[in-house]
Amino acid sequence: AYLDEKLRFLGGGVERLEVGDRHSVTLAPRKILREAIRRDCEFVALCHNHPNGELLPSEHDERFTRVVAARLEAISMRLLDHYVVADGRIFSIRLQREIELNAPEKNGIPATRAKP
Repeated sequence: AYLDEKLRFLGGGVERLEVGDRHSVTLAPRKILREAIRRDCEFVALCHNHPNGELLPSEHDERFTRVVAARLEAISMRLLDHYVVADGRIFSIRLQREIELNAPEKNGIPATRAKP
């Protein structure tokens, strides 16, 4: 998703960049950056699923997140977060925590659970 300075979606909201198979997807960071520049956004939020049900990010997920964040920062944009979705649960790579979807909020912030 590409967002403006007030965290509003740009260009129709969420965009599917690639479709993979049950085991992997290939996405070049330059594709994300190209769209970020085209939309003149302030923030980018990434999200992908793990069909195998494993909620924790892989080493590749972590590395990819660092690369995208660094490249966005180099052009004065920011990676808001990268989320992993599995079995109806969401993990925030930035927070290194599961986001509890049905838990009560604390001061407007969704409850989280620490990485095991």
